[in-house]
Amino acid sequence: MLLAPKGVQNYARHTDLDSIFWDFSKELCFQDSELINFLLTGFKSTKPIQRLTKFHSLKFIDMSYPKPTFDGLPFVPTIFQDMPRLEINFVPGARLNLLSANQLVGLVKNNTRLRIIDLSGNNLENIPSDMFVVHHNLEILNVSRNKLSEINIDFANNNYLQAVDLRYNIFIEIHDTFVKSFLTLNRTRELRLLMNGNNLKCNCNLLKVAQLRHITTFASCFHEGQIFDLSTISTSYLQVYPNLEAVCKDETVSVLGYTIGGSVGFVIVTIIVVVVILLYRRGMCFRKENPTWIVTLSQTQRKREPTFIVFLAYCSNDSEFVLQSLYPKLEKKLRALLKEHDANKLVIINDMHFLPGMPISDIICKAIEQSFVTVAVISDQFVDSVWCDFEVKTAYTTKVPIIPLYISKVDRAKLGGIFKLLYDTQVRLIWPNELPLSKKEQAIAENKVLDTLCANIKVYVETILKAPADDHA
Repeated sequence: MLLAPKGVQNYARHTDLDSIFWDFSKELCFQDSELINFLLTGFKSTKPIQRLTKFHSLKFIDMSYPKPTFDGLPFVPTIFQDMPRLEINFVPGARLNLLSANQLVGLVKNNTRLRIIDLSGNNLENIPSDMFVVHHNLEILNVSRNKLSEINIDFANNNYLQAVDLRYNIFIEIHDTFVKSFLTLNRTRELRLLMNGNNLKCNCNLLKVAQLRHITTFASCFHEGQIFDLSTISTSYLQVYPNLEAVCKDETVSVLGYTIGGSVGFVIVTIIVVVVILLYRRGMCFRKENPTWIVTLSQTQRKREPTFIVFLAYCSNDSEFVLQSLYPKLEKKLRALLKEHDANKLVIINDMHFLPGMPISDIICKAIEQSFVTVAVISDQFVDSVWCDFEVKTAYTTKVPIIPLYISKVDRAKLGGIFKLLYDTQVRLIWPNELPLSKKEQAIAENKVLDTLCANIKVYVETILKAPADDHA
């Protein structure tokens, strides 16, 4: 067994071993550690990594795109079993197609607290239907860029689900199990179903999912030589694409029929269908509510009692902009908007609130945990910064809402891990600096962004203050 150094075991919160070259022939043990984040992105090894033990506090592990010097699985199938508190697991490009169905289920079976799972780019041809049955807290599942031709996963128990990424597989049809599980979910937030990059036929199951009010379906399907964009469908696909009527012509009951049983349910559903048809014929239509500008990777469910309103995460290269422009304007608006809060405890920034001589990682963890919201001021330099990466991941693992504010155009091709997930799945606030504007126009544009940002912050503050005392995790 290979023990981590004593100092690392006892005090580290964040360990980054990206791109290292190591002989992992022995079991790696972090006995009695308080480690939260463990990064092994792009690691190189001469032998499969053995089981990682005593990682009892670990919440985030990133083993993206390993580069072993041998053929075969880069780690043993039991590698994550000793991580009971694990919430985020990134294993894209890890040759998981070499696992049997039972091994694939067992890979994350012990990690019942998982919220985010990334299994993309693993050449998977099948995912067992019961793989995520125990993951009641699952929020984001990424199985994109595999070789999946069907998906029979039952998400009926995953009421916190926010996004399922099925892009760039080889799906042709969507089957009943998948559809019915979405219909039974107890939804409190919108769910995103990403299916672009598949050669989908417009079958009735797919259309039923696309017209659900709580699901936004990003996908296209083909029927009789035509391609239809399902992301444009609101309540009824017939309203948008009447020429798809033949696809579901034998269906006499709407999707609500799945959740209402018996003859009474049939009568109720039939009445609803008739009423809806009459309303559409009269020119009335139902629309989805406008998407919220509130941006987060996880709604805070537990009762927290933060001291500060905002933790402002930014790169030192952007200090001049943040300290001279963004910070004073943001603080001024928050002071007017949140009068009941201590005016001296609105925004934490490292240049003013970090105590010299203290370990940076400890200060950052404490500052983020004691804030209602983290505002990430994102630029190319931010994405490249190790400390900024740490700040975002710390907010992620402690369930602090994250609002990304992009102050420059970011090259998506350079994004990886959390930043790619953040960019692809969340609505973005963009600082107005791309187009040449007069001083007056610039001020107006900046005010609009700041007003939106502050309004979102206020909603989060109110939501967290009213949150129940229990934590769903």
